[in-house]
Amino acid sequence: MSDEALEWAQSAAEGTTAGNASTPHPLATLYAELDRPTAAYQTILKAIGSSEDGEPQSHDWNVFGRMAETYGELEAAREYYSRIEPPDDAFLAPQSTVELSRRRIAALDAVEKTGEAGPVPADS
Repeated sequence: MSDEALEWAQSAAEGTTAGNASTPHPLATLYAELDRPTAAYQTILKAIGSSEDGEPQSHDWNVFGRMAETYGELEAAREYYSRIEPPDDAFLAPQSTVELSRRRIAALDAVEKTGEAGPVPADS
């Protein structure tokens, strides 16, 4: 991931209006992917706090899963990924967060099988 992508996400999140939880979410995701769990956590809390009900949305669990992986908490990551629900529109499923979560769970399973310690590859 490029610094440019992070800058774009930061700029978009800075312009977020109250009640719009969708803009901080990509920034939280980028932070999580870049192994910056503190920034990811602070940003996802902002997204959740901006949502209508103040509760995590299905796609938010991906950020929590990536943060758990950063800390080596693979079972917690698996639990977070399993909370992600498929989109209502089946056409979107191959590009959805649920598909990403399935890939992450498969990567976790592969690490478990090989017994290799360390971070799970992000491109799995």
